[in-house]
Amino acid sequence: MLYLNVIGCRNLIEIQGMEFAGNNWSSFYSNDCNNLSENCKMSLIQGFCKGKYYDICLVGGEIPEWFSHHGEGSALSFHLPSVSVLDGNKLQALLFWVVLASTNEATPKTSSLPFDGCCDATFKNKSNGIALFATSVVVAFDKNSTKHSWIQRVPLIGLEESLQGVDELELNVEVSLYNARKWWVEKCGVHLIMEKSKADSDIHGEKWDHEIDIHALGSSTTDDQRLESRLIRELPKLKIIRLMNHLTFFSYK
Repeated sequence: MLYLNVIGCRNLIEIQGMEFAGNNWSSFYSNDCNNLSENCKMSLIQGFCKGKYYDICLVGGEIPEWFSHHGEGSALSFHLPSVSVLDGNKLQALLFWVVLASTNEATPKTSSLPFDGCCDATFKNKSNGIALFATSVVVAFDKNSTKHSWIQRVPLIGLEESLQGVDELELNVEVSLYNARKWWVEKCGVHLIMEKSKADSDIHGEKWDHEIDIHALGSSTTDDQRLESRLIRELPKLKIIRLMNHLTFFSYK
């Protein structure tokens, strides 16, 4: 299990030798390191996005417009296409984006723990309220920011039986804190990832960014490759707190 913690390195610009980023049990944690170059952050994100299980914590951020579903608050409902379709367009994974907000008060920590809290995301069958699967992340908030983002890819391969007959899912996010500063879930977003996609459309028929996805990647690219391209382009503009491609994942029977 490989980890890299970088704390208080304000003049750090580049990190060499990040080959371990493709390992399924690796983590990068950054605290008070504001000068990493966009190229360095791009390489980090690219490495971690190649794993099936990854989550990313950022300072600030807004849910991108290209996400399939958006909603205010800590709960979001969305319709689920068939997990397995005869034409090969099989639902492979979900990508969810949670924006956390806080008050402006610079409240001091009341705990000696090296992190500030935990975020828990639970997916329920909307029709009967039964929890189907859940995931969580331990987070460390930037003391100078009032907004943070948690992004995670949730694979659905292997959960076909649990999702059979489920028409609508509901995402619920809770924040458990270990300091006195008040945080809450401001908004949530979910993007549906298909195993096989058309050349110029997502599962809803909306146009992808042609300049990035078709001209740069080619028309045979998958949804995951298109998603990786978007994240690599957009996320280096933000400060990275943590990248991890080991997922704490619970499936309910």
